Amino acid sequence: MGKPAVTVTSTPWAKISPIEPHDNVDSFSCGLESVDSWFKLKAIESQRDGRVRTWVCKDANSNIIAFFALKTITIRLAAKEGSALRSLGDESTAVLIAQMGITGNYQGNGYATHLVSEILAKCVAVDSISSTRAVAVDAENDSLIPFYEKNGFVHTRSQRGRLLMKMSRARKMVEAAQEVRQQNIS
Repeated sequence: MGKPAVTVTSTPWAKISPIEPHDNVDSFSCGLESVDSWFKLKAIESQRDGRVRTWVCKDANSNIIAFFALKTITIRLAAKEGSALRSLGDESTAVLIAQMGITGNYQGNGYATHLVSEILAKCVAVDSISSTRAVAVDAENDSLIPFYEKNGFVHTRSQRGRLLMKMSRARKMVEAAQEVRQQNIS
């Protein structure tokens, strides 16, 4: 496994906050119909009902540039999983990246990698309150799997499209990103 990716670029969002009923979700489009539809039709309701916690990344004018939704789950791994995941055991808790997206005109500039860094920071914060063993994501399609692998996730052998990252690795990546930010301030 390679060295964890550390993002040092600045982002177009000025603020990350929980989604609110007054947020303008209708103008958001990442280009994946299922993600756009969920965000526009279900994100606020799912937040209100406690099924997920959705965070929006807004620019200085409060336009939503990106979002992500998290929830805790139980993961079950098959005995045939590789050594990178074997220490998680047969059953573990994880924070699932249930949804995420970046609006189309901000795609292709490295912001998705920075968004993953922001997501991992939230996951590590969850772990500090309620122990979880991993971060999980279900790739929307096979073309997204290399992106997640580049960002430190390991593809499971037992579930198509499911990728995992041990929480210990997520913590190291968050700490490394914080060190880089601190050095850039100094």
